[in-house]
Amino acid sequence: MSGTSAPRRGPAPAAGPGRFMGGQPTERSLDFRGSGRRLLARLRPERGIALLVLALGTGSVALAVV
Repeated sequence: MSGTSAPRRGPAPAAGPGRFMGGQPTERSLDFRGSGRRLLARLRPERGIALLVLALGTGSVALAVV
């Protein structure tokens, strides 16, 4: 046998629904402004629907407060 060993592996991923609730912290964007602009550009075709949803949500909250 040679003196080199196989690379060590980390722990196996957890199974089941709880695997998304813990573990490593989420990764943050290094360029938030650029990422936001790209997201808005991709959502441009659905702009009318998004505005309608925001207006209906705002109206719903206003009626609930009244």
